Amino acid sequence: RGVVNMLEIQAEHAQSDDARVQLLSRVGELQSDTLHDFDAAFDAWSRVLLVDPSSDRAREQVEAAAERRRNWADVVSLYEEIFESAPQNTDEERALAVAWGERLADLYDSRIEDIDAAIDAQQRVLLIEPAHWASRRILSNDLLPRAERWNDLVDVLIENINLQEDAMDRRLTRGKLAEVYATRLEDGDAAVGVWNDVLAEDPEDSE
Repeated sequence: RGVVNMLEIQAEHAQSDDARVQLLSRVGELQSDTLHDFDAAFDAWSRVLLVDPSSDRAREQVEAAAERRRNWADVVSLYEEIFESAPQNTDEERALAVAWGERLADLYDSRIEDIDAAIDAQQRVLLIEPAHWASRRILSNDLLPRAERWNDLVDVLIENINLQEDAMDRRLTRGKLAEVYATRLEDGDAAVGVWNDVLAEDPEDSE
């Protein structure tokens, strides 16, 4: 542990982020591979991610430590901190923030089993990138129907229609929207209104 302590001191006084990442990564390796202290490994790799959120290796090591610790609450807490503080000034920064939001949503759903938190994370992704179709698809095809949040599903489907450029895509989404109105919300008038929109866009569509 003397080596670990020395590396920790060096990391604390590192003159650059790159140097700090290198030193903390070595701490994480020693804690997990040599000392088998997965709490300490998680802590070290978490600090790497806070310095360099783009590090796939650090994220993988954080999640590997979480598996050993059987503690995913700490992971989503860390990822929330990274996601909420992520800069969004460039396309690259926004893409990284979106990736963190998607990963956070996946962990909320698959590990924490909190579907509402997963939905919230995907919705926050859309605040960054409104036309991020991966999030829109998982919300409209999986999360919102599974959570039976029909009004929220209606909102997302309407947004999808407004963003879709292809007429057939809009037709299919309107069909799904009409079905939600008719079978889930029992609002026949709204369903008819949606089909009227279909006919208004394509008068020959009588199916």
